[in-house]
Amino acid sequence: MRYNKAMRSVPKNGAVCDIGCGREGAFLRLISPVISKGYGFDPKATLQEQGNIVLSRMRLDDSIPLPESSMDCVVMLALLEHVADPGTLVREAARVLKPGGVLVATTPTPSARSLLEFLAFRLRCISTEEIRDHRHYFTSEMLKGLFESCGFMQVRVSGFQFGFNQLAVARK
Repeated sequence: MRYNKAMRSVPKNGAVCDIGCGREGAFLRLISPVISKGYGFDPKATLQEQGNIVLSRMRLDDSIPLPESSMDCVVMLALLEHVADPGTLVREAARVLKPGGVLVATTPTPSARSLLEFLAFRLRCISTEEIRDHRHYFTSEMLKGLFESCGFMQVRVSGFQFGFNQLAVARK
């Protein structure tokens, strides 16, 4: 569902950067037919190039290894809740985005915390490691404020999955 929500905001034929793309870059592979180039960065990724997709390893507190104003879209799906300093990463996204570029992010809401912890720690049906690594649960107001403080405009935040997750779309 997260991918479907995010796909709607990815510009066609654009250059897309997916921060926190995972080991295999699943989202980039899904959208590869409609984008010109995709760059994925993740601590678990291994360097690989396939078609118009390039995946590379990157620590999430490092600078994004792309030139300034080179991307049409930056995607961060289920990532910001894991990052020690989300503002630094969002400012890096703004740096690599072209003027008018779009940032697309999803995060769980504070109301999801109890449910996620129950599913992970009591039922063990989702990754305990992933949930234990959550450092932040953003309200829509917090997420909007974060993006605006990093130079983004036209920030729209909407909930999905019964309000347990949210999609934020912002323009540089």
